[in-house]
Amino acid sequence: MARLAPSGLLIAKTYVDSFDKLLDAYSDIGDVIPGFVHYKTTFEKHTPLATVLEDYYSDILEFHSKALIMFTRPKWKKLFLVAWKTFDTEFSPILQSLARRRDLLDGEKASAILYEIERVRADIDAMRAAQRQKAHEDDIERHRFRLGQIKEKLQVPDYQLDQEMSTEDCNGSDSGQWIFQDPKFLSWKNMDQSGYKTLFINGKPGAVSPIIERLLEENNGGHLGQSAVAYFYFKHRQQNKNTFNAMLRALFDQLIDQDHAVARDIYEDVSSKPGVSLRATKELESLVRMLLECYQTSYLILDGLDECADGGVTKTIDFLTSIVHPSSNSANTGTKLRLLFAGQRDGVLDTHFASAPSISLDNAGHFRDIGAYTEDFAGKIRRKFQLSAEIEQKIVTLVLNEADGMFLFARQVLENLMGQTKPSGVKKELQPGTFRKGLEKAYDRVAVCILDQSSEARSKDALRMLALVACANRVLFEQEIQAFLCIDPELGQVEEDDCLSANISCKTLCGALVDTHRPGKIAGPEDRVQLVHETARLYLFETRLNRITENIRLSAFCIQYLSSPPFQATTRTANVEDYASQRYYALQDYCVQYWFQHLQHCVKARPNAEEEELDGLIELARRFMISCQVSSKFSEQYLLDDVCHTVDTIKHLPPDVRVLSEYFNLDSLTTRFRDVIEALQSQPPNSGTIFTRLHGRSVTFKCYKPWCDFFTFGFLTRQERHRHSLSHDLPFYCPVDGCFGQSLGFESQARLSQHQKTNHPDPDNDVKFPSLGTNKLLTLCEAVKKRIWRLC
Repeated sequence: MARLAPSGLLIAKTYVDSFDKLLDAYSDIGDVIPGFVHYKTTFEKHTPLATVLEDYYSDILEFHSKALIMFTRPKWKKLFLVAWKTFDTEFSPILQSLARRRDLLDGEKASAILYEIERVRADIDAMRAAQRQKAHEDDIERHRFRLGQIKEKLQVPDYQLDQEMSTEDCNGSDSGQWIFQDPKFLSWKNMDQSGYKTLFINGKPGAVSPIIERLLEENNGGHLGQSAVAYFYFKHRQQNKNTFNAMLRALFDQLIDQDHAVARDIYEDVSSKPGVSLRATKELESLVRMLLECYQTSYLILDGLDECADGGVTKTIDFLTSIVHPSSNSANTGTKLRLLFAGQRDGVLDTHFASAPSISLDNAGHFRDIGAYTEDFAGKIRRKFQLSAEIEQKIVTLVLNEADGMFLFARQVLENLMGQTKPSGVKKELQPGTFRKGLEKAYDRVAVCILDQSSEARSKDALRMLALVACANRVLFEQEIQAFLCIDPELGQVEEDDCLSANISCKTLCGALVDTHRPGKIAGPEDRVQLVHETARLYLFETRLNRITENIRLSAFCIQYLSSPPFQATTRTANVEDYASQRYYALQDYCVQYWFQHLQHCVKARPNAEEEELDGLIELARRFMISCQVSSKFSEQYLLDDVCHTVDTIKHLPPDVRVLSEYFNLDSLTTRFRDVIEALQSQPPNSGTIFTRLHGRSVTFKCYKPWCDFFTFGFLTRQERHRHSLSHDLPFYCPVDGCFGQSLGFESQARLSQHQKTNHPDPDNDVKFPSLGTNKLLTLCEAVKKRIWRLC
């Protein structure tokens, strides 16, 4: 007799287990269904009792429906064990409901007291609904817990914020709706084999936000495991949003969020892996590919592809198209994938999408969108300044004639007109010699109004704000920009007289050159501020700002700030409370995270910088690095004894904040200050105070690790922050629901393996195969010891 291969036995075992569980479920249903033939007379005599039959069949059909969904999804054999756990929680209330209905029929008074039957039926339905709701809530809570732990390991980019901001930027509520009627889009959206699998949209960043919003809404009501929608916005100069790896992390996060069974399966696999391994590009490629195969249909939308860092464009396109068009050697997974890429033609994208179907924004639908937006905005300008209908029409005509399909140009001009203070200013902007043509001229006109024609004080503050927003390594909060203006790092104090008035914000000073994202209904310190477009940054550096000089100033500010007395380890607790009350620590998040990146950028630009200005920065940095260095990590390779050695050290040290923390003791700069700020924020709120404007309205409990995303954004409760902190110290989790090791974690893979072996032994892993027979005659004792049995 031939020996079965272990893999063959395991596959056979999976099939047998699957159908055993299904048959067991049907057996359980049969046990609770009484012999209806015995109740034939009762049903005939009391026709209202027929509703009991309806209840039985309703429960049984619901079981069939859920079982059918599970066994028809892709990869059902792989996901069966984890999916059955979710299905079993939904099946239990059905089984309990059937049992109660049997008890109802078995009651002595079932055929006589009909109103009592109706009441009991209602109670059964209510209990079942409550059990179903409780099971659903428990499943959602476990799902959120798993996602939270995976998200922390992945360090997922904030892709939701990009979608929110792009949706806000849409030129009118109906903007972009024409694309849903385009034949190429309809072919792409149709999952028939004949439809387009890849579509390229040539246009401005953010053009796909209506598509993403529509697909997300349509997918909301779908069955788990059937359809998925994921998206990503590439962002130039944002390190966590302009790489192939960042895109994979965002797609991974969205794909596991849309199916609880998939999330459970992935969680059991990745909970024991350290974050650095999970974030490896090869590992992410494998996981994303596997996740896409778990859905019957998937839509992936990538915006701003031209803003992807060097080499990332080709990697992104090659990886995703290899899934859409698998090689002949690849197995057919039964999944259908649609890709939508959006970006501006830059030569590279032209080559990649030369033969792909494409939609250009230079069409009648897009021009109608600009026209509708311009007419609406011009009406607001007329009402604000009480202008005539003729001037309103003149605004519309001028803007549309010069926009040439550029929504950004129309927006710049219209916001500049709206920002005027009196009717004569609007009329002056419309004069032939003043009204500018082209996007750069539109920027120039806005800059003239906010920088040249404003008071010296407003112009100075606006220029400082624009320099900060243009040079910052991430999107800044309104409160951070305000703090940059009023904190004096050399003196180590807050100059309250330099704080802006409560009704003045970055948007009011910088006008149409910046965008703000408002998480609430009213403006506040948590508003996020960024330039309206990358072309605005280029314009500012070409005409108004010196890139190197502004980076040197920002770098010097960060280092002086972290070197100032309020950040010294010797500062007494009472003094820390005083500094916190003065809002001095409002910039610690940004400065701790990005001081070195700004410094390294300046050093690498040394040949083009003013020597005296840069040497002063390097000497400042040398003293700071000596004061907070971890001496055991420095060797002859990294010296700080003079300017030349310091420059070499800065060039060669890794810019990653996680690695830098091994060389510089930055964690202690924030740990003791956070507790004081949290205590002050917990006091009765006063939205008008300067403290609130620099620290925000709400209490946030932030992570103490500078490399963590939650270092800036934090949590709503101290308990959530504590649970999160364990992920840094004890990053290996037990995947078993309800186990203490799932929430506490372990410090190493070896400890986790030991825990699983002791507390969760898996009998399926101890598969024993039958031994081959032997011709040697054995004694009974020898046969028992060797566990060899012969059937006679």
